[in-house]
Amino acid sequence: MIPHRWTDDDVERLRELYPRMPNREIARILGVSKLAIDHKTERLGLRWTEKTYRVKNIACDNCGKIMLRQLSTMTGNHCFCSAKCYNEWKSKHAYTVEVNLSASPDLAYVCGVLLGDGFCGRFSQGRRKEAFVSMIALEVVEKTFALSFMESLQRLGLRPRIYRNRKKGNRRDTYFVKAYSKKFHQWWTEQNLPDLEDMFFRDTELLKEFVRGFYESEGSYYKRAGPYDETLCQLSNTDLEITELFKKAISRLSFKTSVYCHKERRKDRKQFVYNLNILGGKHERARFIQLIKPCIKNSVY
Repeated sequence: MIPHRWTDDDVERLRELYPRMPNREIARILGVSKLAIDHKTERLGLRWTEKTYRVKNIACDNCGKIMLRQLSTMTGNHCFCSAKCYNEWKSKHAYTVEVNLSASPDLAYVCGVLLGDGFCGRFSQGRRKEAFVSMIALEVVEKTFALSFMESLQRLGLRPRIYRNRKKGNRRDTYFVKAYSKKFHQWWTEQNLPDLEDMFFRDTELLKEFVRGFYESEGSYYKRAGPYDETLCQLSNTDLEITELFKKAISRLSFKTSVYCHKERRKDRKQFVYNLNILGGKHERARFIQLIKPCIKNSVY
């Protein structure tokens, strides 16, 4: 094949058409192959970013600077002119979660869990441990409990995730639920036990969910070995103030309770444990379980 001899008019026409249409169309107009167009544009120093037919001028979502889409930092449907603009936008929008902190059954349940096995605090993150995140989390053995907690967090507007932690040896696997929210953490640190009492004790449904969250964390329902075949339903905690709060809450639900303290024998534990017992016989204990409807620990074992 005889190579095409490029004239000055051909080169000028090529420079004019190159930004406005694909190379295949230019080759059809000039009567040459697409490969010839590719080679000639490369020798002339024409770049694909100059093609305006497929390049749209857009604005940075953070600072508003006009730029080419190919030269921008794109994340999903958002475009940024630099990594600095992306980080500024991310700190304002990407992790902003609108959480519902008004009194609701889901908030009551989550607060009950946090007073038991759950935790809410600020933790370091990253290799240098310089960044801190606000986390709401729960690690338990029962998957049903973990899913119930996660669903309540979702209904509050958070974005929780659940992971399975596989243990070695004879230890049981655990399920870890976590969600990030600076607003929720700030609200939780400002609350004290009287504030929670004022919020959840005024309505029976809120009170039942509050007690259910704590029972699923710290409760037990079992039959004690002995000649009397006695069933026990109790809630255990190492904080006397929290125990007294739930004693008052259960009394509001028309149940009689008692609290007794025993010394903890296990190492690396707090010295005393307070047990809150439901009184009145096995029928009253069964009525308590039927009233709060826990997702776990709802039958005698």
